[in-house]
Amino acid sequence: MRKRHAIDVFYMTLIVFGLLAVSSCKKNELYVGNAEAGLNGSFEVIESGYPVNWAIFPSPENSKTTSVSLNSATACDGKYSMELVTQELKGTTGIRTRRLSVNSGSRYKISFWAMNKAGAFQVNRVIRDHSGKKNIRAKIIARSSQPTDEWQRFDDEVLIAENEKYLHLIFRVIEPGTLLIDDVVIEEVGGD
Repeated sequence: MRKRHAIDVFYMTLIVFGLLAVSSCKKNELYVGNAEAGLNGSFEVIESGYPVNWAIFPSPENSKTTSVSLNSATACDGKYSMELVTQELKGTTGIRTRRLSVNSGSRYKISFWAMNKAGAFQVNRVIRDHSGKKNIRAKIIARSSQPTDEWQRFDDEVLIAENEKYLHLIFRVIEPGTLLIDDVVIEEVGGD
């Protein structure tokens, strides 16, 4: 009987510590959502100084090596572009769009403008299943390590298969530097 009680106490203690560990973990990204803002690809809808519907990682509020700002001096479309400055890579650094619902059998055009002032970046197109949790396929659709003070346009097109439901873009920094992004568009352009 005593042995059974000791085992119960041990497992209860394990469960309590496990719950404490899980609840104290913070996801190291900043995301401000607003369903009415859509993609917000020109970074015009802002809350608390950050563009809505974009995840920024690591969270600029917790990072000493990464900062994000809305640049009003160098915008390609609208009033602002997003400027991501990375002094040192510590883990994965970048931003991503919110997941957009897409239609099976439809073709989508993706376009955006980027200015790689220093460093290097790549953009991944990720497509997920109906649950939104499983990546079905991903592809690098843009990459640059050439510094420039000029905007460059990048384009991609994708046909959505039957088991695919969500699409998002991930702009990843792969070498420290300064990256500006603007006029991100994902639009349905028809069927096969």
